[in-house]
Amino acid sequence: MRKIWSSLLVAFVLFGCSDTPVGNEESLYQGHLLVSWEFNNATEIGYDNTNGGNTALVGDGSPSIEKNTLLLDGASGLYLPASDTLGSKDFALEVKVFPKEFSSMMNIITTEPPGAYGDGWILRLENNTLYFLIRDGGNDYDWIKYKISSIDKDKWSKILVECFQDSIKAYINDEMVLNEFYSGDASSLDYQWGIGYDATHQEINNRYFNGKIDYIRYYEL
Repeated sequence: MRKIWSSLLVAFVLFGCSDTPVGNEESLYQGHLLVSWEFNNATEIGYDNTNGGNTALVGDGSPSIEKNTLLLDGASGLYLPASDTLGSKDFALEVKVFPKEFSSMMNIITTEPPGAYGDGWILRLENNTLYFLIRDGGNDYDWIKYKISSIDKDKWSKILVECFQDSIKAYINDEMVLNEFYSGDASSLDYQWGIGYDATHQEINNRYFNGKIDYIRYYEL
């Protein structure tokens, strides 16, 4: 009997306490980290920790590093060139942000192309509400806009968006707040990315973010 209980205990430890979500084989926990901007290096503001290089370029204003976070003043942002490496059909985006102010439109990170067509996606704050927008130009779709959740000013929020070719999922501080149908993929990204603003300068105050970003991580699922 003692041997039986010992076997059950081992099985519980190995299988009952797993951190991997059960029944979700396509998840961030099994994703491949492609890029991680941790903003720990003040001399190389866009240093990519995953690949050991500087991928982001200073694009506008005076972005800076403060206590290992990217500090944006509502008039600054980073851009980086378009890259096939970042054009995964199934991907996850994880960011940690601290808004200091709200406005009608503030980009956290965007691959938004100018004009009416083209693949792209956007993680954006509109006042205190977080949205994820996505467009598959191959399907000639307009932007599909998903409301994720409201978030607080002067407080850190961890955001995770998982984008599959059949669904969009989002989490705030590890709690699922969105699980919606989606059909398509936004893997053909032909325009530069913007961190904290609109790198293609489409007006509306260029959509600057005001606050701090602790990290941005991009995964292939």
